[in-house]
Amino acid sequence: MSGLTATFYDRQMLIFGGYNNNAALDGLYSLDLDTLEWTEVQTAGPRPSARTSHSAAIDPHNALLYIFGGSGSQFGHTNLNDLYVLDLRLRLWRQMALHGEEILPRYGQSMTWHNGRLYIFGGTFGREFSQDLFIVDTATGACRRMEQDGSAPTARYKHAAAIYNGSYMLVFGGAERQNYKLNDVAMLDLRTLKWTKLECTGTKPGGRFAHSMCIEGDTAFVFGGTDREACQSDLYMLNLSTRIWTKVQCGAEGRSPRGRYFHGAILDSTTGKMIVWGGKGSTEAQIRFNDLHAIQVCYVEHADPARASLSSDLHRLFESGSMADLHCSNGRDAHQLVIRARATALAERIDYDDDGHAVLPIDSPNPVVVDLLLRYLYTDQIDPFHCSTDDDFKVLIEVAQLAERLVIQRLARLAERMARHHVTTARAHAALRHLGDTPSSLQHFLRQFIAIHSGLSATIPVSMLPSDVQGPTPDVVVPPSSLLEDFGRLRRLSSSAAELQAVPFDMRFVCGRQRERIGAHQLLLAARSSYFGSFSFLEGMVEARTRVCRFPESGEGVLSRAAFSVLLDYLYGGDRLACTAMSDEAAAQLAAIDVCNFFGLSSMHLHDLLRKRLQGDPQDTGIIAAAAAAASRIRTKAPCSLS
Repeated sequence: MSGLTATFYDRQMLIFGGYNNNAALDGLYSLDLDTLEWTEVQTAGPRPSARTSHSAAIDPHNALLYIFGGSGSQFGHTNLNDLYVLDLRLRLWRQMALHGEEILPRYGQSMTWHNGRLYIFGGTFGREFSQDLFIVDTATGACRRMEQDGSAPTARYKHAAAIYNGSYMLVFGGAERQNYKLNDVAMLDLRTLKWTKLECTGTKPGGRFAHSMCIEGDTAFVFGGTDREACQSDLYMLNLSTRIWTKVQCGAEGRSPRGRYFHGAILDSTTGKMIVWGGKGSTEAQIRFNDLHAIQVCYVEHADPARASLSSDLHRLFESGSMADLHCSNGRDAHQLVIRARATALAERIDYDDDGHAVLPIDSPNPVVVDLLLRYLYTDQIDPFHCSTDDDFKVLIEVAQLAERLVIQRLARLAERMARHHVTTARAHAALRHLGDTPSSLQHFLRQFIAIHSGLSATIPVSMLPSDVQGPTPDVVVPPSSLLEDFGRLRRLSSSAAELQAVPFDMRFVCGRQRERIGAHQLLLAARSSYFGSFSFLEGMVEARTRVCRFPESGEGVLSRAAFSVLLDYLYGGDRLACTAMSDEAAAQLAAIDVCNFFGLSSMHLHDLLRKRLQGDPQDTGIIAAAAAAASRIRTKAPCSLS
């Protein structure tokens, strides 16, 4: 398939239209970037006609996909200038009525969305090429043509355009009547609507059209395209701060995508991968691809590496079942510490059988539902659950209901969001029977979805729909993660006997020259550190008595109370205190023993925090002296003694 559009929304790559076997296409397909599963998206409402070389843009805030223009199978004779919008939540198409200045039918134009406006640039009518810039107000349908000055890009088609830094539209390459090798770069200031031609240096890409371009941060990535002589398989990146081009190795030798043009590409901002699909593979033969490639173009720093590390460690504990001390009805064994830290309503249900074993009744007969609930409590996510069957969809509905009863709002919203992605009319009907009369945002969405996809909205005004399906369906707002806060609070509350929900410490550490004691929980330390895990799993460690762990009083292996407290703060709650509250001496001690390797932590995040702390002021002689003193005392891993 070639001549398609690819857009990115909510961990999905959406493919619309295109050209194959001498025919234009009108299908909409979704690729789940986590499971790599393709789905043909079933929609309602008047959909766009079959087309190719059209343009597409996403309004991520309102979950809207816009499709404009393009051509039918007879290029130059079946040009289009219609604008359609798809509500991705309800999967409902409608055609937008435009008024104001007319956009002549065209194909090969670019379209970007920014702050409620569509910016449509260039394209061709068949023989003539355009340098027009039109701005469409998506709220009103008002369309106006902007006057271009001498700094605007020349007329062109099949160039690439993308939004940069929330304020600019970048345009690269394209073709015009006598020149198929454009490689200039222009930038439109969306605030002033003034163009700037960028003078770039470095290893510049050759001229091309029908390529792809994605932007992440200050870097634009350009892949493929053609100059009518050859299909390109090269990858270039442009640093938009320095305006320097660099040619990038595109995958391992022999595994890079074959040269192509008229393909689709998006950049997965979570993984830093450029996802390439389809395209045409020859300037002469009718070779079209349906292959998928993921090119690692950049490395995106996780928004919260501390949470990722804690979630990963607890996930391993959950899967292994090691040190479990709680049996859950209809589910696997779990750990009281996690339940008490994460779900107060569940913790209040913990009871003990006649043999003194802790049990937790959970009011769901479905073990898959219980498993998802427990998985969430350990990881703050319900991934990698896949909703591929009607039974899977029912599980999501039950999880959302159970989470509402247990006042776990984040879990309820995660389940609701996934359910919305996989809803069908049959599933919606079944779910409503299961939900009963309980009002909820999910119930409202399902009723509205049924009304639209049963054809009601096409035959009667919206005002005549049942009252509970009128009005827009709100987005699913997922509350932020509380994983770090929950375990950080566990450490603080356990130090206070006045807190009824506290979980008493079952381990004490004696450290520093003053032999001070610091409390902790065996389970969490064993989950997060292979060093502590190596002796926390010894027989008798899960008994209800406090164990004492002693670090050496002097010589190699000594740790101050301040340094060890920083380590515990990190293990419980990430970097909330590690950056701001640590002293120079504590930071230097932990850095000197290579703390992440010393204690067998699963990530190097604490190492990075210490490095930033110690390098904060390279002229600070106090930090330098503290680091040198600590390094002279602590050279090798000295085992602590357990009693």
